[in-house]
Amino acid sequence: LPTDFSTNQSHIPNKSLAQFDGAAHLNEQMGIPFHFADYLELIDWTGRAIRLDKKGYIDNQRPKLLNELGISPDAWLTSTKEFRRQYSGISGRWDSMCEFKKQHNSGKWCKGKASSQALHP
Repeated sequence: LPTDFSTNQSHIPNKSLAQFDGAAHLNEQMGIPFHFADYLELIDWTGRAIRLDKKGYIDNQRPKLLNELGISPDAWLTSTKEFRRQYSGISGRWDSMCEFKKQHNSGKWCKGKASSQALHP
């Protein structure tokens, strides 16, 4: 049986995801500004760092993407493990998060200022 929720959801158009685009020049980029391989490296490293059998295990090889974004491994792992507690559905620079919420009418306040500032100093 359809519910009010599923009926309402059927009217929302799907949006396609942005492509990874590691173009050398910012004015040439049309999507997410890094290479897909660098993203996969970060995801793999994160999974290895958050191992249930070894709390706090961090591989010595820091992912290229963390270096490029200027994010410390500790801040990244904390943000990853505690995302739902630290944020209200979105993450990024504090001012960008608040602006996004305003533009999308998704609440009057932002959650995650300290976490955002730790990740994006």
